Amino acid sequence: MFNSFAPTYFGSDIGYKLYLWDDTTWAFEADILPTLTAYVFDDPGVDKFQLRVYDFDDDAFVKAPTAFILGVTFASPGRFTGSIALLNSDGSPVHVSEPGSLWLLGLGVVWLVYRGRRQR
Repeated sequence: MFNSFAPTYFGSDIGYKLYLWDDTTWAFEADILPTLTAYVFDDPGVDKFQLRVYDFDDDAFVKAPTAFILGVTFASPGRFTGSIALLNSDGSPVHVSEPGSLWLLGLGVVWLVYRGRRQR
């Protein structure tokens, strides 16, 4: 269970909309105004939460590729396994194409195998 989080600080007009999972859907919880302090959940904490970057001056969700959580605290000790996912403002996952570096890595492995067999 998460006890608190500290989001990225963008400045005076950019903040977050906080959503909590209610076992069926994401439900709006609070506006997180721009601040340098951590947001603390009510006891006993939450198991899932979602932040959406929001421009309060323009009253609109915005894309912010540098938005991320700077830190979290947990409600109790134990093991944590989880993930952080980049989402669109509607909550759907962002689809990121595979980088060309994977293709280059694969080509390098094939070349190493070829060189190894050729030297035998």
